[in-house]
Amino acid sequence: MTAADRKLELECEKLAAERRLLARQLTTSWHFLEWLKGLTVPAAIFSVIATVGIGYQQIQQAQEARLNDRFEKVLVRLASQNANERLTGVAGLSLFTSDRGSAGFDKLALFYLVEALATEADSTVQDAIIDVFRKKELPVGRAVLDHAIAKNRLIFGAIERTHEQRRIEAQTRALESLHKKPRPRPPEAPESAGPQETMSIATAQNVVTMLAYPLEGQPREQKILEGLASLIVTVLRRNPEGVEAVDLSGIYCVDCDFSGLSLRGANFTGSVLSSAKFVRSDLRQSVFLRSDASGAMFYRADLRGSTFGFRKGPQRTSIGNRYPFPFLECANLGQVNLADASLYAEL
Repeated sequence: MTAADRKLELECEKLAAERRLLARQLTTSWHFLEWLKGLTVPAAIFSVIATVGIGYQQIQQAQEARLNDRFEKVLVRLASQNANERLTGVAGLSLFTSDRGSAGFDKLALFYLVEALATEADSTVQDAIIDVFRKKELPVGRAVLDHAIAKNRLIFGAIERTHEQRRIEAQTRALESLHKKPRPRPPEAPESAGPQETMSIATAQNVVTMLAYPLEGQPREQKILEGLASLIVTVLRRNPEGVEAVDLSGIYCVDCDFSGLSLRGANFTGSVLSSAKFVRSDLRQSVFLRSDASGAMFYRADLRGSTFGFRKGPQRTSIGNRYPFPFLECANLGQVNLADASLYAEL
């Protein structure tokens, strides 16, 4: 076989191999393999993205677990019997309120601070809690204000109901004792043989008078209510434009300073506002039905369209008897509804 023949044979074999290759490339399996090769790069990119995402999620979960652990430890300190431990807890919650990346713990911390204040009677701890709400950069929403008001209303309402029950029972016992005839003492018994079963009118009056003030003999509860009242005023003052139609009914807010605040449409029904200050406040369309505003100062307050219906005074408060009526000097009383006719004498 000559070299030319050998070359021709090889050319033929080459052409046959190319034909077989072309035939394979036209099959479905070949197309499928080519598609798989094309998907290799996107699959690799997706794998990298998935790996990064899973890693980031694991980091987030670990961080949230650490935050949970820190938050629980802070709450344990906040519930301690030791005032210094509670101060440490307040400081810890204060850090959570300043951390915007704390997965919602910043808002939750504010509510727990209100809850802590609702059981706190120590002045130092109370001041520390209220100082947290004085931070200008702290976003305190309406929900926190409503929560503080609700806690004040709940505590004072329970005290008032208990006090009313005690007052009625004491009055009933005093009246029964006054109408009861004294049992005669045997002639041979000395005068100091024992107390009489009846009481004098003066003694009966003293018994009832001692229960004239709901917080009489309850300094701890009074301190707690004073702290909540201070917090309410602090949160209200954070909003320079004022808060309209805020429900402040049934709260204890003795000596509170609402001066200069815009509280248009506020509801103070049944609230105790003795010696509160409303100097130059905007109180249009506000309601003061059955409220105790003895000695409250409304100097130059805008009371147009408001409704007054104060409790009959003088009211006995934490520092004794106060002036029975509010001071309405220079107040704007246009279209005021005076549900309590006794106020006409003051006007």
